[in-house]
Amino acid sequence: MSTASVKSKLALQWSIDQLARGGYLRMWTFTLPVCLSVPDACARWSILLSELVKQLGFSGVRVFELHEFHGLHVHCMVNMFYPVRRVRAIVLECGWGRIHVKRCFKDPYYVAKYVGKGRREGAFVHRRIWAAFGPLGKTLTKCKDVVGTSGKGRCFQAIEKKPWLIKQRKLGGRLRGVAYARYIREAYEEYHSWIRKGF
Repeated sequence: MSTASVKSKLALQWSIDQLARGGYLRMWTFTLPVCLSVPDACARWSILLSELVKQLGFSGVRVFELHEFHGLHVHCMVNMFYPVRRVRAIVLECGWGRIHVKRCFKDPYYVAKYVGKGRREGAFVHRRIWAAFGPLGKTLTKCKDVVGTSGKGRCFQAIEKKPWLIKQRKLGGRLRGVAYARYIREAYEEYHSWIRKGF
């Protein structure tokens, strides 16, 4: 699993933990009545979510799941009670189909398994698998809040302070050719010396 996937999964789990501290967790599942392409289904989800937030103050985290027969499923973890009949009326008004809600007693991280899958399906490339929404969305953990450190990462960060590299970054941003080869060589020299020193 890539570092980005690990950070994303951790951020989602920490967001769910934050929700759990604020009340009992409930998982809502929204399904479209017909199988649509992912971009069309996501556009429909945006319309539904804006209505749910505007009318009910719906708030929590959502995770996309791609089902082979039903298309896009949207799982939402929330920590407040929302009346099912009212939610169902909004869902039908926005062109969605079946909804399902249940209390999460045992496994609040159930939805995190969709984020942690090894490879992202082609339909979800450049698309967020999960996101926080509603009034609570701004207070929940984001991927950028998860900071990991490693020896190799520290060594790459250390050489960023070298004058030649600062000058090169100002000139063109991305490193290419000889500059890139020098950058990699110096970073690995720093890393190997860090290992020889015994961490």
